[in-house]
Order: sequence, then C-alpha cells, then structure tokens
Amino acid sequence: MSEITDSNDYDVEQSSPSPSQPLGFSNLLTGNMPWWGITVRGMGMGVADVVPGVSGGTMALILGIYSRFIGALSKINLDLLKAVPSLLKSSQRQIFFRAVRDADLMFLVCLGAGIVTAIGSFAKIIPWLIENYPAQMNGFFFGMIIGSIVLPFKMMEKRGPGQFVTFLIATVFAFWFSNLPLLATAASHPFLFVCGAIAICAMLLPGVSGSFLLLVLGLLPASPLPSLSSS
Repeated sequence: MSEITDSNDYDVEQSSPSPSQPLGFSNLLTGNMPWWGITVRGMGMGVADVVPGVSGGTMALILGIYSRFIGALSKINLDLLKAVPSLLKSSQRQIFFRAVRDADLMFLVCLGAGIVTAIGSFAKIIPWLIENYPAQMNGFFFGMIIGSIVLPFKMMEKRGPGQFVTFLIATVFAFWFSNLPLLATAASHPFLFVCGAIAICAMLLPGVSGSFLLLVLGLLPASPLPSLSSS
C-alpha cells in the first residue's frame, strides 16, 4: 500500500537548530508555511467538518497539509508531556521550547485555531444558508464533494482492477451508510464521549465525514438538511 502524500505540501524543517541558538515563542513554528496560511487551511478543514458529507481529512489532503497534520499528531507523546514542567523554570525553558518545535506543536495550534474559528462561525451560518439558499448551497456542497474525490483519484499511483473493486466496495458502503435511519438515543455523557471520539477519528480519515456520522448518531439537527436531497 502506498503512503498518502500531499500534492502541494510545504517542506518542513526536520533538523532542530543548534543547541546554542535560543528559542522563543516567535521561532517555534517550523517549515516555510506562515502561521496565517496554516490557520486559513484550518478554517477550510473546519468548514468541511461542519458540512455533512464533506471530510475534514480530505480537505487537509487537498490543501496540502495532511501528511504534516498526521505527523504532528503522532509526535504528541510522553516525551513532550515530560517537557512541560521545564516551562516553569527559566533556566530550563529551552528544553520545553525545543520539545515543542521538534513535535511541530505550533503547527497544530495554528491549525486548531482555524478549525475552531470556522466551526464556531459556520455552524450557525450554514444552516441559515441552507434554508434560505438551498439551490446555491446544494451546488456548493456538490462541488466540495466532487473536488474531494478528484484529487485523491489523481494522486493514485496505481489504477487497476484491485483499486476499482475497492472503489466499488467503498461506494456501496457509503450509499448504504448514508441511507441509515437517524438514531434517537438519549444524549448521555458516555454516549457523547463515544460519539466525539468517533467524529474525531473520522476527521483524521480522508473521505469520512465526522459531521455526517454525528447526524446519523442523532447529535446533529436534521431539520435544515432535507433540502439537500429534495431540491
């Protein structure tokens, strides 16, 4: 199985600065992508996460940050947590800064800021747009879904019978899953925890919509969404 790589990912510095070079909050971000560029891409992921049927992971792939996103998440470990107490001591603060830089944590901070901003903003705007401009929003959603299919297809290194069969199986499963009846389950705290974990996992997988999973699980209001299929 070939590794998923971004088509337009920015180069990320892999080597740390020399031990004699002091680090601060201003130079913790690695790579050539500015903080505002990462935040804007995070907003794109956040908008995708709000729309049922559109995957935030696929949006990250389209925007060229998926590999870096997954790589940064994989570096959040015990070594990073052990470096946190050093932030409280000025003589050991460089240990914390280097751990943050090595883990590419500032990338996740900028990306998370964009995701949270977009979800907080568009969670209220998109339902209103769906109700008042159903045709235009249908076209917008359809374009996002089609776009999220075209790029991964272009990135496939091999296109043969095996890939075609896999595509058919995934298409049948997606059609079956999208027609499941909405659950009417009481929103208990354990249930909300499990659903949140499922939605976050879906956010990491290109092609899987976390918001649609929440819709099927009965945690998203379905009232503004019938226009997507009825118009």
